[in-house]
Amino acid sequence: MRRTAQLALVLPIATVLAGAGCQHDWDQWIASGEGGSPVTMTSAGGSMAMNSSGQGGSSQSSSTGGGSSIGTCPDESMVAVLVGSHTVCIDRTEVTRGKYAAWLSKGATGPMQVSGCENDSNHTPLDPDWPPIGGLDFPVVFVDWCDASAYCRGNGKRLCRQLGSEDPVQAGPEGEWYGVCSNNGNWLYPYGPAYLKGTCNGDSTGAGAVTVGALAGCANTAGVLDLSGNVWEWEDGCNLGENCLVRGGAFNSLPHSLRCANLEISPRMQHSVNVGFRCCADPIPA
Repeated sequence: MRRTAQLALVLPIATVLAGAGCQHDWDQWIASGEGGSPVTMTSAGGSMAMNSSGQGGSSQSSSTGGGSSIGTCPDESMVAVLVGSHTVCIDRTEVTRGKYAAWLSKGATGPMQVSGCENDSNHTPLDPDWPPIGGLDFPVVFVDWCDASAYCRGNGKRLCRQLGSEDPVQAGPEGEWYGVCSNNGNWLYPYGPAYLKGTCNGDSTGAGAVTVGALAGCANTAGVLDLSGNVWEWEDGCNLGENCLVRGGAFNSLPHSLRCANLEISPRMQHSVNVGFRCCADPIPA
């Protein structure tokens, strides 16, 4: 099953930061594969790890299911993963059209809107195929950053946090999403240290669109799916210029954009067929 439509305006982070002299703690991950996705427009408004020398070695990864001694995740759709010394719950899959439609049907309830989204009270996707009749397991798309943030907070969660800078768009790859995707900085891709063509739904698969359940091997060691490819995912990182971070690449992305460390941006109010999201949360103490 697949859907097609217009693509997102996604800019390589280097385009935004050119000349800024910004230094990142984990520059070696960026240097291992410089580049970002091509700029496209829309009008729709252990395990084997790679060290700094590129050699393999053993790595310890700590993760658990929804309930454990470190706490319980808000719902069974999440898994708890240890990122450094911080445990985060993260959705196993990108938020689906079915789940998003169910939230809308309940009035899109949740905490008050966050700064920068005060004028965005209508969270209906700008999707030509909405409301959905079928394809409820597809990731929801045509949602802007404010929509994604509102959904997560309305369900007792939040967007995954970017760490390491007062201006998130100028931060390095450090953060919850990156830690989960890279297995705590040990891998370049969620499934391993090197790119494997066809493992995730990127440009090389030939799908040319969002898919459902076609690539079960596109998972990290905790079983979190589609962190690489399928759709870009909004992250909790926006600057005063109204640009927000997206991670993971999409069905039309080249290999360097599918890396866990790849940082790219999109305007906060952008609605696109290849941008969706997943939620994170703090575990509920045991």
